[in-house]
Amino acid sequence: MTDAEATRAVGLGGAPQGPGIDYAPPVWPVVIAVYSVVSGGLGLLAATASMLTNPMFFLDLARPGASGLPTYLAVNCLLDLATYALLPLVVAAGLLLLKRHRLGRTLHVLWAVLVTPIALAALAQAATQFPDDSRYWQVPVLVRALSRIVYPIFLLVWLTHAPVRRQWERWVACTPVYPQPIWPAVIGVLAILEAARDGVVLVGKVSYGLYRIRYLWTGWTPMYAAVDVLGPLLGALLLAGGLALRRQRRIARKRLLLWAVLVIAAAFARAVFGGLSYTGQGPLDTSRWLVTATLQSILPVFVLIWFHRPSIRQQVDQWRQW
Repeated sequence: MTDAEATRAVGLGGAPQGPGIDYAPPVWPVVIAVYSVVSGGLGLLAATASMLTNPMFFLDLARPGASGLPTYLAVNCLLDLATYALLPLVVAAGLLLLKRHRLGRTLHVLWAVLVTPIALAALAQAATQFPDDSRYWQVPVLVRALSRIVYPIFLLVWLTHAPVRRQWERWVACTPVYPQPIWPAVIGVLAILEAARDGVVLVGKVSYGLYRIRYLWTGWTPMYAAVDVLGPLLGALLLAGGLALRRQRRIARKRLLLWAVLVIAAAFARAVFGGLSYTGQGPLDTSRWLVTATLQSILPVFVLIWFHRPSIRQQVDQWRQW
């Protein structure tokens, strides 16, 4: 056997491939890489849009208290900016991981080491620094801080685990050969993670909603009520679609397509409602609603495009219905 034939006969990390040999390369590196690129990229877009549509806010950060922005909110926003500044690092780590570069793992661990103290500081600040007259904001900020600390801690634990490191070394050693398409597993897991994140964030929204019901009933419009009710329903639909996709069931395509259409409709309905409901808004204030709706529609648009591709539809049609 020649060297080239021997290389082709050896699978991921030296595992032999051939008749009677069952070996499946791990999918988790691809899931982590895609999640880092998607979440980091969307975070960068959101941060950039915030800077462009609300420039005066960053001037307020330079002089908290005197500008009308409470000090505790200014500190929280500065911690957010520190988190945003590290997003290019996790995006680069994800891209390198997709290319099976050894720096991909190293940069993921470095990002997690840098962002974990910031997330812990934000968590401590959210838990202790809010005054009594602003307690209704505390739970949403606290929940957001909790949601941001989960991924870096997971990376620190997972990527430094000895068996995982050995899998990683084998995965980068040779080009992995997957016996079946891995996109259902990758997109399915990402959908489950996104639904879980939405569920965590929803806790904060519900706490603020309860405050509105108790103290601001006149501002509890049918549109706000519809959005608050639709949120958990969309999260449940996304979770059901992700689980079905992970198991390669045809019903997953219908669920995710329905989720995508409803999310896009809800995002732009809220943008239109926000633009019409608040008087005295300048062009930047009005554009903020549209920018938010556009960012919320990126993943749903991808789902619509992906599941309408002929090759993907052919694969899905071969799956079991339930």
